[in-house]
Amino acid sequence: MIVVWRGLDAFRTEYAHVRIDGDRLLAHGTQVGIQPTPYLLRYRLQPDRLVAEIDDGPSLELELGDHDAFDLSFSPLFNSIPIVRDRLHHSGQAHDYLMTWVSVPELVVEESMQRYEPFALGSIRFSAAGFVAELEVDQDGIVRRYEGLAERVA
Repeated sequence: MIVVWRGLDAFRTEYAHVRIDGDRLLAHGTQVGIQPTPYLLRYRLQPDRLVAEIDDGPSLELELGDHDAFDLSFSPLFNSIPIVRDRLHHSGQAHDYLMTWVSVPELVVEESMQRYEPFALGSIRFSAAGFVAELEVDQDGIVRRYEGLAERVA
């Protein structure tokens, strides 16, 4: 499936070709933004590997290791990874995850503890480091709207 989001807080768009294989999400996509500086990011996501590159900027190849999932800054798609994996879009218990978080456009890698808490069918409360937002997801677990950040337009 192809999904496209637009930014709600700043000019930004993301186009991704997504495939769900059981509880695994695979994708390749492009993100364009203007904050903090204009950038064009291309990425390829596999369950245990992430390749990302900023045009005329840094690039990286990461293995997941002992973390639970990857998280790419400004990307609603990457919030879908734990949702799909643990079927949180079909309700269930809250889960805490140790994520490999990548900042954009710098591509600096950090650890991030994140919590995903289903509270209604198709709605998940996401929190990390004191930040909280509601995620609305579709029947496949792909984010449709990330409160304050992005909404899916296609």
